[in-house]
Amino acid sequence: MNIIIKKKDIAIFFLVFISLLISNVLFKTEGTSEVAKENIDEKINTNSLQDIEKVNFWNLTGSPIYINDWSCKYSWRKISQNDWCSGSGLMEDPYIIENIVIDGQNSGSCITIRNSRAYFIIRNCTLYNSGWSWCKWDSGIELINTRNGKLLNNNCSYNNGNGILEIYGNNNNFSKNTVNYNLHHGISSWWSDYNNFLENEIKFNEINGIYFWFSDLNKIDKNSIDYNQNGISFIFSNNNSITSNFIVGNNVSISQFMSRGNIFIDNKFEYELPPPILPEIILEESDEDNKNDEKDQSETQDQLLITLAIVGTSVGTISGVAIGYLIHKRKVMKYITTSQIKPFKDKLKTATITTPEEPIKANPEIGFLPKNAIVKFKDLKKSAPNNKLKSKESGVNKKNS
Repeated sequence: MNIIIKKKDIAIFFLVFISLLISNVLFKTEGTSEVAKENIDEKINTNSLQDIEKVNFWNLTGSPIYINDWSCKYSWRKISQNDWCSGSGLMEDPYIIENIVIDGQNSGSCITIRNSRAYFIIRNCTLYNSGWSWCKWDSGIELINTRNGKLLNNNCSYNNGNGILEIYGNNNNFSKNTVNYNLHHGISSWWSDYNNFLENEIKFNEINGIYFWFSDLNKIDKNSIDYNQNGISFIFSNNNSITSNFIVGNNVSISQFMSRGNIFIDNKFEYELPPPILPEIILEESDEDNKNDEKDQSETQDQLLITLAIVGTSVGTISGVAIGYLIHKRKVMKYITTSQIKPFKDKLKTATITTPEEPIKANPEIGFLPKNAIVKFKDLKKSAPNNKLKSKESGVNKKNS
């Protein structure tokens, strides 16, 4: 009996211990998660563009940032060993890249993040001069197959192919970024869903302020989208929410192609001419001897930007329409073939093959009838013309009828 009691006591003590341990862990995780969320909000709100002069910036010109979480060499863990990156990638402790200046020198994207599921924040970074080519996705910030990211207070302006480019992105937030004077799109989103674009300044980009391609269920709220070729463009993009945006001075405020279910609420649309004097982008020391050279450079640069805008707009429009037409045509042809060929096949299954007609046998000649047969003369008279016989030749007398 003593042994049995001890076993029961041990079992009860063990169960009580486990229950206390689990409750303690749950309490701690809930408490830490709430505290962590508060810390994240504090981290996000502490640094802003007003604090740029107070902090030290890292100049990484010539060595752009490349992160690919499917590669050991370029993973977040490897990159986080640098002094300008901190965090562990968890929701309560995201990776943070901040206070960085990168001149892309027309050689590619300034910051590239691929194949990432970690939580991360990029903020207070100045990224420019990535250049752009048809074969590359050169951008100030390039996100490919990425989620759980936040881009805050970044300046992705001047001579980037795209200020911010997102391909196959989900659950990313873009807030209070400045995206001006780029060669293609300000913010470009391809095959990306459930993203938020909040309070961004997007101006003087050559083609689109914000460009959506096969992107659904995104929220575009309180953005300033001014003096671009097109303000916001939707191509094959559905069920997006566009609210409280300030869209002024664009050639086209909002354009849609093969898109449906997009909701537009409280947006301000105006057309105004751009200001006569554009703000200077890069300040340089002016020398009296170099004034004429600077004028010539600015004129050639303006001509280059104008030609790029014309070529980019025409090529983008033609390619978008062509691709959309091909996809639409494919859908229509698929519907036609399935709706017409299917019943035709069913008919073939039930149809019968006709055989050559057999020769029709002649009606039997009417001769003497058996005694028990009952024949009416009227019936014989009717059948006589069919057999080409006269009533007299029928072989029946009127008396016998």
